[in-house]
Amino acid sequence: MQTVIGVDPHKHVFRAVALDERGGLIGDWHGDTTRQGVTGLLRWGSDCAPGAKWAIEGTNSLGRSLAMALIAADADVRDVCPTQTANRRRKLPGRGKSDVVDAEAIARELLAHPDLPCAFKAATASGPDPARDALAVLIRARRQVVDHHRRLLNEAEPLLGELPANLIERLPGGSKVEPRLAMAARLRPTGQPATDLRLRLLRSQAHEERTLSKERDRLEREITRLLRDMGTSLPDLFGLGPLGAADLLVEVGDPRRFRSTDAFGSYTGTAPIPASSAEIHGRPVHHRLNRHGNRRINSVLHIMAVTRLRTHPETQAFIERATGSGKTRRDALRIVKHRLARLVWHTMMNDLASTALEEHVA
Repeated sequence: MQTVIGVDPHKHVFRAVALDERGGLIGDWHGDTTRQGVTGLLRWGSDCAPGAKWAIEGTNSLGRSLAMALIAADADVRDVCPTQTANRRRKLPGRGKSDVVDAEAIARELLAHPDLPCAFKAATASGPDPARDALAVLIRARRQVVDHHRRLLNEAEPLLGELPANLIERLPGGSKVEPRLAMAARLRPTGQPATDLRLRLLRSQAHEERTLSKERDRLEREITRLLRDMGTSLPDLFGLGPLGAADLLVEVGDPRRFRSTDAFGSYTGTAPIPASSAEIHGRPVHHRLNRHGNRRINSVLHIMAVTRLRTHPETQAFIERATGSGKTRRDALRIVKHRLARLVWHTMMNDLASTALEEHVA
């Protein structure tokens, strides 16, 4: 194992610690996140620990600019999940918390796990894939619009309930807020100050709701168009769709960074965790919920499994066979999720192979 440098990035400050292959402290550095600061950090790293591997906490957030500069300088950059360093700090509570402690914990995480993922979820040391990077921006923007839209509807619902009974009777029935809000925006003033104030606020919220809905639909069309340009076949999988496929592409990154379907299942949190005791021959071995792994991917796979359970004959038949052999419905659904994770990984690998073949033929 070679020397490593761990970096704890912040909004305005970088803190770095260099360790030798045995974990001994070589030196530390701190500076700002400007271009001059990044240049100074790279110069310090080449002088203090030439050829070292770099570990950065959050290469796609606060450490993005540094990771890009290091990759441009042909450095091996690895991404460290913040929860990993937090767990390491909890094991050593007497050391407290500081930038130096965090940077050292990040470096020791790479020493303990030399196969940490490359920066930007790539299979090898390289910058972010342009198409996947653009897709991540679109997904983040859509998520923010959807969250804003949800908050707006939650704020409008109490105002709708406070309207006089004769006005509430003119609103559409049902529990959906959008049609009631749209109708309330068309009601005329009543001459009652409090009621007219509520109607004015509802009209403003209805206008904002329409704007957010249009923006959400526009972003979804852009996501679908970008997926088509990327040539992925994930949206064609039963129960997935464009938005689920986009989430998978962004969260998984390059599927070649996983050595097998089992490694991918562990990353997605769908790998089975045994939860049996006093096992007897002939009785089923039970498994419990896996709370580890990438929870966003796990959520997409769960929605995909539930959708298939409702309308997919093969999945329904498998669930019936599994429950008939003594497994619970939850255990059977977890098996389905694990199989779907394997299907997703193989689909992504086949897409890469097809793209490489097309480029070779061209």
